Amino acid sequence: MPAGFFDQRAEDLPDPSASRAAQPLTSGVGRYGHTLSLQWLESIGVRLTGHLRSVEGSRLTFDDDLGESIRFADESSIAVIRRVEQGLIARGIAASLPPVEHDPADVPHPDPASVRSPETIDLDTSGIASVVWATGFGGRFDYLDPAWLDGRGVPRPDGVETPVPGLYVLGFPWLTCRGSGLIWGIDADATRLADALTRRDRGLSRRDRGPTTPRPAAAGPRRRWPSRRGVYRSETSITPRRIANLRSSTRSWNPSFSMMFAR
Repeated sequence: MPAGFFDQRAEDLPDPSASRAAQPLTSGVGRYGHTLSLQWLESIGVRLTGHLRSVEGSRLTFDDDLGESIRFADESSIAVIRRVEQGLIARGIAASLPPVEHDPADVPHPDPASVRSPETIDLDTSGIASVVWATGFGGRFDYLDPAWLDGRGVPRPDGVETPVPGLYVLGFPWLTCRGSGLIWGIDADATRLADALTRRDRGLSRRDRGPTTPRPAAAGPRRRWPSRRGVYRSETSITPRRIANLRSSTRSWNPSFSMMFAR
């Protein structure tokens, strides 16, 4: 990708509302992954429709926008490929790479405007007994004070920080930039979070901290918790130094909607 592509902020987009658009289809990486396109799904027997408009009993009605969806997906794929090519050329490594493999699933549809969606489908007469709503996923934050949430029911962060003292977030799409919801983007946001905690810790006065006295030994054995990597670790207090380790540890995390509280 061209330099700075994943650093782009939502407010710098030609249309900032695009940051709330649905995420693209993905199917894994390496030999386990392959391109998912609407025309490829249709070629293997998937029956495509436009957007669902209404449901009356067993009768579903659809918008006739299937061709537009195919066109939009193809144009988006082409735009991403061009950005990758521009990045390779800018770095001077395009000529040293092998040719791109032909991918039939990624060939643009020759005439998307000619593709029509069925106007209606009757579940009973079509023999459809189950419907799976694959509409993506999101976080559930109704356990938080509604005053902390926006109109979509998610926290209202300013970067990794929120209006709530001690509440920080990671992994939200477009939290600080385009890359915030991706593995390599959460690395930079974790650093921002560590910096915020360090500033917060340094901003506490000695009076707020209380007298500096040796910490008494804990009574009884320390609790031990299973870590994400299968190794047991002792419970420890949160400090800026430990939070700074997020930069190295978050590479193995799933970044989706991570939240943390600091005391």
